[in-house]
Amino acid sequence: TQAVIAAIPVCKAPRGVAIDKGLNVAVIGNSHDNTISITDLNTYKVTATISVGKEPEGIAVNQLNHTAVVANHKDNTVSVIDLTSYKAIGAIPVGKEPKDVAIDPELNLALVVNEKDYNISVIDLNTYQVTGIIPVGQKPQAIAINPETHLAAVVNEKDNAITVINLNPPI
Repeated sequence: TQAVIAAIPVCKAPRGVAIDKGLNVAVIGNSHDNTISITDLNTYKVTATISVGKEPEGIAVNQLNHTAVVANHKDNTVSVIDLTSYKAIGAIPVGKEPKDVAIDPELNLALVVNEKDYNISVIDLNTYQVTGIIPVGQKPQAIAINPETHLAAVVNEKDNAITVINLNPPI
């Protein structure tokens, strides 16, 4: 119908959003409250508010295991949240001013855009450890991953360019 069916209040200054298709919930980053809101898209109600790091922005959801990875822009971490139990699994240190995050569910990797370091942190979501740093262009802003080809694209604001990253393991 292409019509608004709900307007759901969350916390202050919502920025990032991602959807868990299996659970049918939206995960919203509330940048001024340092929280995320989990909103049930069946009932249109906030079902949980969970504390994360400072100024959450980019969010990605692993559809296979129902976890969210949240880029905390002002404390240089990402938070990992279990969306089935509404519990924080932990905080992982990354580069300066993480802005966005994307997940390759098959490789179980999260890639985090570090705006001030001009790089990407690669996180193994089996161990919750940073396993690599990949340099990209100047002032990276956003990232997306094709889960079939395992290629990532990063937009770099100051270069007016994208960086393409092959995530496939070496043969």
